[in-house]
This record gives sequence, C-alpha cells and structure tokens, in this order.
Amino acid sequence: MVPAQKMKGKSAASFSLFIFRVLCAVAATLYLFFGIGFRLLDPFGLDPLPMLDRVIIAAGYLLVLIGSYLIPFIKRNIGDFMIVMVLVSFAHLAFELAGREDDIGAIITWLMIIPLFNALLYHYRRLLAVNLAFLIILAISTLPGLHAHSIWLMVVAISITAASYFMALARRASTERYEVLFAQSPLGIALHQMILDSQGHPVDFRYLEVNQAFEQITGHTGSMVVGHVVSELFPESYQSNLDVFGKVALTGESVEFEVYSAELDKYLEIKAYRPKQMQFITIIKDITRRRKAEENLKHSMTHDWLTGLYSRRFFEEELSRLAKEGLYPISLIIADVNGLKLVNDTLGHQSGDVLLKKAAEVLLRAAREGDIVARWGGDEFAMLLPQATFEQVSRISDRIQKIIDSTEENALNLSISFGYSTAADAATDIAETIKRAEDHMYRRKGLQKRSSRKSLVQSLQTMLQDKSQEMVQRSNNVQMLTEAFGRQLGMQDKALHELTLLAAIHDIGNVAIAEAVMNKPGPLTNDEWKAMRRHPEIGYRIALASLDLVPVAEGILHHHEWWDGTGYPQGIKGMAIPLQARILAITDSFCAMITDRPHAKAQTFTQAKLEIHQGAGKHFDPDLVDVFLKMIEDDSLVAKLQL
Repeated sequence: MVPAQKMKGKSAASFSLFIFRVLCAVAATLYLFFGIGFRLLDPFGLDPLPMLDRVIIAAGYLLVLIGSYLIPFIKRNIGDFMIVMVLVSFAHLAFELAGREDDIGAIITWLMIIPLFNALLYHYRRLLAVNLAFLIILAISTLPGLHAHSIWLMVVAISITAASYFMALARRASTERYEVLFAQSPLGIALHQMILDSQGHPVDFRYLEVNQAFEQITGHTGSMVVGHVVSELFPESYQSNLDVFGKVALTGESVEFEVYSAELDKYLEIKAYRPKQMQFITIIKDITRRRKAEENLKHSMTHDWLTGLYSRRFFEEELSRLAKEGLYPISLIIADVNGLKLVNDTLGHQSGDVLLKKAAEVLLRAAREGDIVARWGGDEFAMLLPQATFEQVSRISDRIQKIIDSTEENALNLSISFGYSTAADAATDIAETIKRAEDHMYRRKGLQKRSSRKSLVQSLQTMLQDKSQEMVQRSNNVQMLTEAFGRQLGMQDKALHELTLLAAIHDIGNVAIAEAVMNKPGPLTNDEWKAMRRHPEIGYRIALASLDLVPVAEGILHHHEWWDGTGYPQGIKGMAIPLQARILAITDSFCAMITDRPHAKAQTFTQAKLEIHQGAGKHFDPDLVDVFLKMIEDDSLVAKLQL
C-alpha cells in the first residue's frame, strides 16, 4: 500500500525510452524487410524505393537507437529524433512516388502519417510545426503532376489534416487538465493493478503510476515504485490492506479509512476507488500533524504537562468509575511537597519544577501496577489504589518514605508529607475518604513542618557553598570574628547566639544568584550588580520561612546598609540599622578584604584595618569601628583566621 523502504523500478520516462528504442529497431527492420520482400516478389520495380535509400534510412534509425545508449543528448531527446526520422522517411517516400508521377500514392502516404503524428504528438508547437510540414511537403510532392482528381485528393488530405489537428488539440487540452490535476495535486495519488490467483482471490497488486505528492508523502520516487508488486516491496506488511483493496478492484465499491504506517511513522487518510476492472486508485493524505495534535490535546486533558502524571480531572473520573463498578476497597494517598513556595521564591520556579518532578518520580516508583498517580494541585499529588486495603496502603506509604530516604542526596533535598485513607465498601462516602486522607496529610505536615524547613535551609546553605569555595573560607572567618566581636561588646548568650547564626547564614540569599555572576573575575555590569543586590531580600524571605531563623531575618535584610544611608536595599542609616547588621557589616567587610576574590586580590591586614578606619562614620558605625580595631590587635585572635 505505502512504500516502506527504498525500491528500484522503471518510471514512466524509462518505459517511454524503452518503447522508442523498440520502435527504432522495428522501423529499421521493416525498412530492410520490405525492400528485400519487394525484390523477391518483383525484381524489376515493385518497390518504389531504391535499396540504397532503404539502407541509409534504416541506418539512420539504428544510429538513433545506438546513440540513445551512448550519447545523453540523444537519450534525453529520442522522441524528437524519432519524429525527424519518420518525417524524413515518409517525405522521401512521397517524393519518390511523385517522381513516378504517382501523386495519388504520395497523397495516400501523407493520409497515413498525418493522423498518426497527430495522435502521438502532445507538444502544441511541435504539433503545429509537423502539420505545416505535412502540408508543405504534400504540396511540393504533388503540385508538379497536378490534375483534377488529385486536387480532390489534396482537399481531402488537407481536410483530414485540419480535422485531426484540431481533434489532437482538443484531446491534448482535455488530457492536460487531468495531467495537471494528477501531477500538481496536493494529495498523493497512485494507480494499481490487482493480481489474482487461479481461484480469483487477490494475492498482490502492482504500482502503475504515482504522482509527485505521493513521492513527497512517502519519501520514495516513482522510479522506486512503478512496475513493482507490493509483496516484493513490502514483504512484511503488504497483507494488511490487501483484502480491502481487492474488494475495491473486484466489486468497484469505494472505501475510505485512516491507518498508521509504522514504516513511515505517519498517519494516513486513504481513499480507494476503481477506475476500471482489476485496477484501483488510492488517494493518500498525510494527516500526521492533525492526529498528533489530537493526541496531544487528548493527552493534555488527561495528563499534567509538567510531571507527565495524570490530571486531577482524570483521577476523579477514574475514582468515580471504580466506585460505580464496586471495585472496593479503594484507597487514596494525598501527598504535599514541603517547602515548594520557598524554593520558588528563592531559586525560581525552574528549581521548584525540578522538585515537583522528583516527587512525581518517587510516587511512581512506590505505586503498584494499575495504580493511578496524579497531580492533585500546585504542590499536591494523589494516588488512587484500586482494591487496596488500609494495611496495603499503609505499607505503600512506608515505601514512599523509604524511597525518599534512600534517594541519593543532592543540594536540594526532597521532603513530602502524605496522608492516606480507605473506602472499604460502597457504604463509605468517597468525598469523606478524600477528606480523611487530606486531614491525615495536614496533620503530618504540621509535625514535619519545622524539620523540613530546617532541612531545606541546610540544603540551600550547601548549594551556596558548592557555588563558591572562597565563600566557605570567608564564612568561617566571619563567624569567628563576629562571635569574638559580640563577646567584646558584652552581649548575652541569646543575643550572641543570634549574632553568630546571622554571621553563618547572612549571605544565604546568594543561592539565587547565578554562579557565573558570583565568580566573575572582572567588574560586574549594571544588570549583574542589580542581581547581586537582591540577595539580602532573598535571604530575608528564606529566614522568615524558618522559625529558627526568624530572629536574624532583619539582620540579613540590612547587613549591606551604610551608616550614612547610601547602602541597600532600603537606604536606612545610623541607629535605624539593627545592631546585628552594623556589627556584621564591619566583620564581613574586613574578612572580604583579607580574602582572595574573583574580582580582587586579598589586602594586607594593615591595608584592611586602614580601610575600615576610613569607612567609620560613612560605611560603618564609628563607635563599633573603634572597638573592632582594638580587638583585631590581639595576635591570638588573628592566628585563628583561615588565610
């Protein structure tokens, strides 16, 4: 039916070339055969043509035949050469007859050839040129011996010529319309010949002709198809539609159907009808794009685009179906991804999408064959377990947690809270079953909330450290100096603990900054600076998401504010800046100065202390600067720094 592999065969052009070669050979043979035959019957003049002329014309036909094999130009234009040879041979015969004062024979000769040429020629200009040549040669060959009855013959000849010429034009115009429709149709068209066995049953069919659209749809040219039987071309798949096409060819009953071709990886719409007995035509339309669009639309209605899981709509339809069919017990698991909003707010929605996909993979691994896993909402999932008891769903929930715990840890750890419930029989309300599963999930989420947020913050810290090794060394120095500074200021244990915690996580907002920006060796662009200056606000949101970090959230937000109000993000100044942030501003700046960074080499202690001193009253709280510079004179403290 449809080509499945590359094939060899004779196209219509190669078949025409073969016919012309046969005609050349036949013409040469007949010219010599009739010459010999005439001479055997009457050695004294029955043949109107000299034998030498016959040999020359026969040689001309043979030269055209041989040239079509050796000379590409003759091969491409063998039809034109044939026309010339036929004109020459018939003109020669007409002149020979006229030379014998046999103008009737000349006219009859032309009456033989004119309709023949008009039947064969299709090209308009060639058709006109040949007919004019006929009339001119006819006139030249008959006018010298013109008499009354030959005039009537000439009138008849001219009438026949004109009639056959205009009939040929009409036939050509009609044929051309169908050829244009066939050749330029956007639909693939193929003509086939049905082959029957001795009992009259279809066993095969042969390609007779195909159009350009067929070649484009299948990817195979006519030369690969025409002349070959389908069993030769597609030995594995030709039987699939043989009976259908056989019925068309035998009964004339048209068919229309759609089929998927695995060989072409395409969907095809096929119409088949019978033009005459034992033949059928297939009209093929490539509907792959439409079918795939329909499949995508159908898939989008039943599946979640991000995770590939079933949609909530499909889940609810299946749940309703199971309940109606009485396939109890029916168990449900409702799961929620912890910390998704925090990840979206800090790392962006792409990172949040990664977390959702990981959750989907975990649930699919835990599900049994036949269970339905769906995206229930933004950060929620649901599992439908047909004919699963409460004990079975409990074991599956344990399996989910084990898979999460055994998953190879990376920077962004997955945490899921889930609850489950079972409808034992039809007496149990399905809506109530869903509510029980959700309530169970929310209770577990409340218990896990603090630990999951703490784990997520730790994951973010790990991600930040992985982005920049320089930041790990600098962070350790900042923590050590900040704790010492707090003790120097006489801070109590609770305040000192919070200050040390701030020193440890103050740059956590950098987790949302691109690594290429953080580690850029040269100066940052304006856009890159804008991105970097977002990190206090991002860190502030992260801290607010964890109860343990709420006390240092304000310190994170303001640790880049300046004493004179020229800092960021809010531009506050003086004592309006929290004490934690004013302390951290000094220790963080000092540690940055004495550490190698991508865009600046480390300064000496003397240079760093001088720069801190110069920043007093502008960048830093001047009273705190005095305390810090005295503290840093302690050699034992300096020795603890990681340089």
